[in-house]
Amino acid sequence: MKRLTNEKIVEALRQGKGFQTKAAEILGCSRFTIARRLDKSPEVRAAYEEIAESRLDVAESRLAEAVEQGAPWAIRYVLDNLGAKRGYGNKDPWTLFGGI
Repeated sequence: MKRLTNEKIVEALRQGKGFQTKAAEILGCSRFTIARRLDKSPEVRAAYEEIAESRLDVAESRLAEAVEQGAPWAIRYVLDNLGAKRGYGNKDPWTLFGGI
C-alpha cells in the first residue's frame, strides 16, 4: 500500500467529519493507521482538533437556538451544566423542594 500523506489523511478526516473510522474507510486503510498518524503527526492532530472544535461549535449553536425557542430540555441542560455559578446544577431531585 502506498504511504498516505498527512494531507490525504486530513482531507479524509474532513470528509468524514472527524470520525476516524469513516476517514479510514475513505482511504481504504484501518482506523489504527489513522490513530497512529494522529499520535505521530502534530499537523494531523491539529487538523483533527480543529474539526472537533468546529463540530462542537455547531452543537453549541444548535443548543443556543433550542434555548431561544424555549425548549425545556435545552433550558434544563444549560442551567444544570452552565449555571452552576448561579446556584443551578444537577442536584438530587429529592432535595430540590425540601424533600418529600
